[in-house]
Order: sequence, then C-alpha cells, then structure tokens
Amino acid sequence: IFTAASVVSSVSAMLSVVAFGSLLTWMAMRDAGWETVAGDQTVTLADGSTIQLAEGARLQLSEDDARTARLLGGRALFRIVRDEAHPFEVTTPNAEVMVLGTTFTVDATEAETDVTLVSGVVTLQPRATPDAAVRLAPGERSRVLALDAPTAPEAADLAALAWTGTVFSKELTAGEIARRLGVAFDTSVAVDSALAGEAVSGEFGADGLEDALDKLALVLGARVKADGAGFRIVE
Repeated sequence: IFTAASVVSSVSAMLSVVAFGSLLTWMAMRDAGWETVAGDQTVTLADGSTIQLAEGARLQLSEDDARTARLLGGRALFRIVRDEAHPFEVTTPNAEVMVLGTTFTVDATEAETDVTLVSGVVTLQPRATPDAAVRLAPGERSRVLALDAPTAPEAADLAALAWTGTVFSKELTAGEIARRLGVAFDTSVAVDSALAGEAVSGEFGADGLEDALDKLALVLGARVKADGAGFRIVE
C-alpha cells in the first residue's frame, strides 16, 4: 500500500539521486583536461614559471594550455616567466588574474579572491563582470568579494607573505630584513649598526639562507661572517 507520504519520499529520493548524478557528471566535465595538484609543494611549469602552494591549497593545471591555471582554493605564490605573446591566466571561483610576467600571490575561497602583487603588473577582474578590472602596481593588493567589483588597489603588507619562506622587501631597512630572515630560517641574523638603517628592496630567501645573506651583503657592499650560532653582516 502506497501512501502519499511514501510516494513523496520516494520521488524526493529519486530526485536526489538524479541531482547527485548530474553533479558528478558536471564535475567530471569540468575537470576533463585538467591536472589537480594538492598543496604544500612547488610546481615548475614547462616555461620555467613556478607556483608555490601553501598547505591546503588546490590547483588545477591545463593539459592543453601551459599558460592557464585554476586556483580552486587556498594560497599560492606565482613566479611567472614573461611572455608578451601569451599572457598567463589564473582563474578562481569568482575572479580572473591576467599576467605577463611577474611575482604575485593569490588567496582564494569560493566567495573571495585576494591578490597581492610583488613585482611586475597584473590585472584582477570579477568573472561575472570582466569589464570591472583593476590594474595593480608592485606592492599593491586588491580583492574581489562575491560578484562585487575589485576593491581599489591599496598598499600591501608584504610581511603577510612570510608563509612563502621568502622576505619580500620594498624599502625595508637591512636590519628588518635580517630579523625576518632569522625568523624564516630559525637562526640569528644581525647587521652592523652602521648598515642596519639602510633601505633595501628585493627578494631574499627563495634560494636558501646563504643566498639571501650573500644578496643582502652585496647590496650593502658588505660581507657575511659567522657569529656564534648565527650570522652577521659587517662592513
């Protein structure tokens, strides 16, 4: 004996199965031709560009277009080789980032995309309204919330990129760069007082502590020496 309630329940169950099947089909079609990469690793692309993923990030790389990537969620640092004929494109659930050649980070969720530009030039636009794009200059950030237009570019706190293991400096003092390197590499790094106040711009730490110290010393016209359990940059 079938009651009205049992019929409704059966129909609801069938609709749920159909909906779930449709979702699986859509996901399979969406992911066809894309390679998915999990976080906490660095991916090197065919042209030498690299993408450093934070823990928990999810990235998809196109099998047909080496200059296209999808950041499904999480944080990633992109170091893109310049190719004016083939701009690099990063899509997130609600935005698109167009790049010629530059270093930048993207932090994405289903409803928000936050972009910080370290060097070069990028444009950020909502996927729903691509005409509402903003152009970022080095040291600036912008975000797209839901379907809104991107926020006006503003000064970024590059210290927030410490998760990358690289110190990005825009006119930081040598003493502050040394302090951040010490934190990043869990050691003691100091600079002589005569040099500590010098303003320095650049990237330090992507190729290890020794390389970072050599770069900083070179900019300051100084040298690196062992100092107990750590290091000191001296004149």
